[in-house]
Formats: sequence, structure tokens, C-alpha cells
Amino acid sequence: MSPGSEKSAPAVVGALNSAVLGAHDTIDRIADSVAPAARQLDERVSKVGDAIDAKTVQMRDTRDEWAESLRTTVRDNPLASIAAAVALGAVIARLTR
Repeated sequence: MSPGSEKSAPAVVGALNSAVLGAHDTIDRIADSVAPAARQLDERVSKVGDAIDAKTVQMRDTRDEWAESLRTTVRDNPLASIAAAVALGAVIARLTR
């Protein structure tokens, strides 16, 4: 190493330390400014998730009600149900030809 480079090494280290501290400060400021928006986004996503869960439960309940209604109709009118199934099958067969 040359004698001049020994004197410049502490200056380089000092400059690097200063740059690192400046970067940390900048990152901290950015994080502080983004944190409220991130919390708000998290709250909105949570509300949307809750709404989707509620709608899913509602749709399952509706599906179960319709299925039970259909079962009751078939039990109460078995011949009409068979005739309707045959007619529907014929229509589907004709449409898919």
C-alpha cells in the first residue's frame, strides 16, 4: 500500500458510513410514510374478505334451500318429476346435435 492510500482509507470509511446512515434515514422516512397506507389497505382487504365470506355462506344457504325444495318436489310428485327429466333430456339432446 502506498503512504497516501493509508490516509485516504479513513476518509473512505467515513464517507461509506455517512452514505449508509443516509440510506437508513431515507428508508425509515419512506417506511413511515407508507405505513398508514399499508394499514388502510390491510383493513380494506380484511373487509372485502369478510364480505366474501358472508356472501359465500349466503350462497351455500340458498343452494341448500333450493336443493331441499327440489327434493321435496320430487318426493311429492315423482311421476311429474320423471316426465320433466325426460323432457329436459330430450331438449338437451336435440340442442347438442
